[in-house]
Amino acid sequence: MPTLRTRYVQSVVPVPDSPPQSGLLVFKEATTNTKLGSGGKRITKGRFRGMPLYGLTLEERATCWSGCPNLELCYGDNMPFAKRYTPGKKLEAAIRKDVQLLSKKHAKGFVVRLHVLGDFYSTAYVAHWSRMLLTYPALHLFGYTHWPADHPIGKAVATLVQHFPDRVAFRRSDRTDQSDPLPGAMTIAKGEPAAPGTVICPEQMGRTASCTTCGLCMNLETSVSFIDHSRRGLRTLPLAA
Repeated sequence: MPTLRTRYVQSVVPVPDSPPQSGLLVFKEATTNTKLGSGGKRITKGRFRGMPLYGLTLEERATCWSGCPNLELCYGDNMPFAKRYTPGKKLEAAIRKDVQLLSKKHAKGFVVRLHVLGDFYSTAYVAHWSRMLLTYPALHLFGYTHWPADHPIGKAVATLVQHFPDRVAFRRSDRTDQSDPLPGAMTIAKGEPAAPGTVICPEQMGRTASCTTCGLCMNLETSVSFIDHSRRGLRTLPLAA
């Protein structure tokens, strides 16, 4: 059975050998992504208020849980031009360099959104982020994972949050286990009410400009519903093998 990949394989790029003008190898400022940073590069609400936001993009599907119910409805289908970095040791070395640089630039703290596309691809990769958090106190993280709570990667993500509750926030996408220590990130169709116990993403409802003006997903208390943002016509296109 072929490995599932992005529909836009031409956008999967190796980690550069030298940084571009920004000085960052793989992180991007939030302002390069409308949902993340159309309201500005610094977070204006919530517990990470005042910190600048950055994003990291990997290849969707290829790094994700194969049982994800949204494989055919992936957010990445709307992002043909996003650079998706190849996972592996070179990526992890680049992450370390970017974190080092940003820790010097933003000694009072900065936030990285993991992952704009893609997911944690191994327990070793989760452990890499744990080491980064231990070494660089200015680093903060938030994002979502579809790995189930009983999968080794899913368990590792929950442990990461438990070890750094003041600096890390992740939600379990399509969470089904009510005993799961992570809050949920549920998917709903347009026009449907929020899933029980959740609030609909304020940015999708037009109540705030972007993640930097919201901050809701950066806490560990609130489960969120996201409106299905796929372009349904793309369901008929083949996934790259």
